Amino acid sequence: MSRPRQITKAAAVSVCAAFLALVAAFRSGDANPVRVSDSTIDVGTVVAGSSFRAATTTIQNNSGHAIELLARWDCGCVRVEPSTFTLPKRGRIDLNVVVSPSVANDRISSNVYFTSPSTKTAVATLHITGKVAPLLQSDVQTLQLECDESKDVVERPLVIKNAHVANFDGRFRLTGAAGQYLDLDSQHLSVHAGETTRVRVRGRYPGDARVRGTLEVAQDSTGIAVLKVPIVLTGIPRVRVSPPTALFDGDSAVVALQLAKSDEAPFLLDDVKVDPPDRATVDWERDVRAQRHTVRLTVPPDRRRTGSTGTITISANADNETLTLSVPLLIGPK
Repeated sequence: MSRPRQITKAAAVSVCAAFLALVAAFRSGDANPVRVSDSTIDVGTVVAGSSFRAATTTIQNNSGHAIELLARWDCGCVRVEPSTFTLPKRGRIDLNVVVSPSVANDRISSNVYFTSPSTKTAVATLHITGKVAPLLQSDVQTLQLECDESKDVVERPLVIKNAHVANFDGRFRLTGAAGQYLDLDSQHLSVHAGETTRVRVRGRYPGDARVRGTLEVAQDSTGIAVLKVPIVLTGIPRVRVSPPTALFDGDSAVVALQLAKSDEAPFLLDDVKVDPPDRATVDWERDVRAQRHTVRLTVPPDRRRTGSTGTITISANADNETLTLSVPLLIGPK
C-alpha cells in the first residue's frame, strides 16, 4: 500500500518543481522565460505528397531552471523535431520544422504549441504558413473537346508534369457523364521526377449535348487522386434542332422547330413524320434548299386535353447525303 503513495508523492513533487520553475522565472523579472526565435515561419511552396525539413528555429529558456516541454500542433501536415525535450537553464535548442502535406490545398496554416507536460500550460507558440502545390500538374485547368457528328473521334493532348522529387506511378480514372465517351491511349501513368509526359485524350460524339466529366490520376501506392482535370465534351451535330424537344405545355397549340447546319451550308428537308401520326400535324417548306428551315407542329385539341408523347423524325438532305434526326414530342395536359 506504500508504493502508490510514493508514486503519487513523486508526481506531485514533479508538478510542483515545474510550477516553481515558471514562478521563479516570472519573479526574476522575465515575464516569458521561453521564447522562440521565430513567431512565424513561411515554408514557401511545398509539393503535395513530399516530406522534408522546411526550416529550423531556436527555442530558448531565459530562466534559471531547466524546463521540460512538449510540442503539439493542430495540423497533421506539420511537425516539430524533437517534439519532447528539456530546455536547460538559460540554454537553447534548435528545432526542425518538417512539412508533409498529403493533398494539394490552397495553403498551410498550423500552430505549434510548446507546453509543459506537467502543468499543461502553453509557454510559447510558433505559427507555420506556406502553400501546397499539386504533385502532378497539367498544362490546362479544364480540357475542352468539340466533336463533330461527321467525325468518328476527336483527340486532344494533355501535358502532365511530375513536380515531385521522386518518380511517379499511377492510374487514370474517368468519371462523370463524359466518361462513357472518352478514351485514353493508356490506363497507366509513369513519369520520372521533374519530367513531363503527354497523354492523348479521345472523345466520341455525345449527341447534340455538352457533357462533363473528370480525368483523375490516382497514385498506385496510396490510391489517392493527386490530379483532377475537369473535361467538357461538346457534340456538334451536322444539323442542329432548336429547341431540342417539341414541348407543348397545355396552353400552346403550335410549336416551331428551327433547323440549321453547323457549317451554315444550305440543305433540303425531304420528309417529316410524327409517330404516332395522330399526335400532331406538321408543316414545312418542301423542295427548298436553304440554310435554315422551320418545321411547325400543331397539336389537336383532344391531345392537348389528355396529354401524350411521341417522336418527330426529320429526314434532311445535305450534299446528297441523308441525315435522320429524332426529336422527342411531349404534350402536357391542358
